[in-house]
Amino acid sequence: MLRSCCSALGLLLGLLSAHPASAVRAIVQLKQCGYKSLLEAKVTNVRGGVKVKVCGEEVVLQKEQTQTDAWRFLNWWDPAQKGEKLSDEDLKTLDDYLGDYEYSRPIGQIGHGMLPPNFEGFHIFEGTTSAMVQGIFKFEVSLGNALNRLPTTSTAQLYRGGWTPSEQLKEMQAALGSGSAVSFPWFQSTTTDDSHAYKFMGRKSEPETCAYDCIGKGEAFPTYLTFETCHGKNVTEWNAAEMEWLLLPGLRFKLVSITKVINDPWQEATPKDMAEWLRQSHTMPTKDWGRNGKMTFGPWPDIADAVLAHSIDGPAFIKWWEDRSFPEPYVKGKWDESEYLYSDKHQEFQSAANTRFKLPRISTRMGEGPNTVEYYYRINLQDAEPC
Repeated sequence: MLRSCCSALGLLLGLLSAHPASAVRAIVQLKQCGYKSLLEAKVTNVRGGVKVKVCGEEVVLQKEQTQTDAWRFLNWWDPAQKGEKLSDEDLKTLDDYLGDYEYSRPIGQIGHGMLPPNFEGFHIFEGTTSAMVQGIFKFEVSLGNALNRLPTTSTAQLYRGGWTPSEQLKEMQAALGSGSAVSFPWFQSTTTDDSHAYKFMGRKSEPETCAYDCIGKGEAFPTYLTFETCHGKNVTEWNAAEMEWLLLPGLRFKLVSITKVINDPWQEATPKDMAEWLRQSHTMPTKDWGRNGKMTFGPWPDIADAVLAHSIDGPAFIKWWEDRSFPEPYVKGKWDESEYLYSDKHQEFQSAANTRFKLPRISTRMGEGPNTVEYYYRINLQDAEPC
């Protein structure tokens, strides 16, 4: 769960609001809740998971159960290390973390308060589940050291695309309304390439718990986050292809805006809008979208007439097109016959329909294609504390 100033640490920050942010962080460190405390964590196996005791707190990690505020008490920002030379261990940690999901994925799962279902790269810590969790903690501390030693920069625009659980989104919306700060108690991968961030907002990237219908179930939503921050750590030396920057866990941000953006204009289309679209021809953006060398499809005046005759708006048209079911007073016509259902004309229409989505094309479960999410949230954040 994203935390606001109402959390335990938030109350501490509120009480000390007259002091500079660095003083607040120093007090947190004096309370022995710096991230290096993970090296001293007591990890024991319990039924269904492990129990972690650290900093006077107790966290139980289980598979398939997230607790996104599990590590809210840890402070990861340590400016005292800034400028120190990266050690061989630091360099190896950055290579491992940025080079393969087998390290970053389990760390992300631990960061969200979840016991990794597959420890992947951390199977090198042979033994019990608790031993592998301790191995992850050791890696996280090394990653924290490396990132803290990297230089800070001037304010940068960083982008992150992905899927946000509904509870986190609600808390961000509440924080925006109240003016509270939020933080993310896990490492966040971002990029300076705004177009790259869109690649993680498609259905292929949906959480496994609600895959294929996260929006419909209301469990998670595609989000595009923009961070205006001086706390980013430039790691493009290790991942130039994605122009990657990392954000340490626990950094505090204020919400500037949260905007719902429609990606599928048919979701808001009136019958008149749909008829207008159907009476136009549509040209494919690239050759691989064409069929048999043909690049332009439409118009479909007979379907346009049916849409107006039966007052079929965009959502109703989508339903009709997907399963050919529509309530009375809809009357079937030739557009319901096999010529439109299964023939090349059907495929041509589908190709044309795919051009309506506003987000860039992405890698899908069926190869490259349109990002078909109905909508997404654009979220803008700024530093809540100075560097």
